[in-house]
Amino acid sequence: MGLDEREKVPVWQFRLVEDLDAFDAFPWGAHVYRRSIYGFKHALDGRRRWFEQRQRRKGVDVHTTETYNIYGLTHALLIFAFEVIPELGNSGCGKRREIELSPRILKWELST
Repeated sequence: MGLDEREKVPVWQFRLVEDLDAFDAFPWGAHVYRRSIYGFKHALDGRRRWFEQRQRRKGVDVHTTETYNIYGLTHALLIFAFEVIPELGNSGCGKRREIELSPRILKWELST
């Protein structure tokens, strides 16, 4: 699903591509949602332990920042965050007055 070159495409997905009716009927939204939630829950499993060990070493800056990259669904995640976290309106972005805009991402604008 992501850009990780080590992840192989499952055989069932290759077979699904050969059958366009089955491909069109497949619940892609539910599939991607389940995979995304699993990925978010388990993305940092090993890194937490590594970071804690690193903090215990002498001379290591414990205030360093760790990052996690999300590929492929950043716009959907941004729309979700803007819609459900009201505090984001105070962080340099705001909702436009035109309510009928579609897609939903067009309802938001950055203030300069």
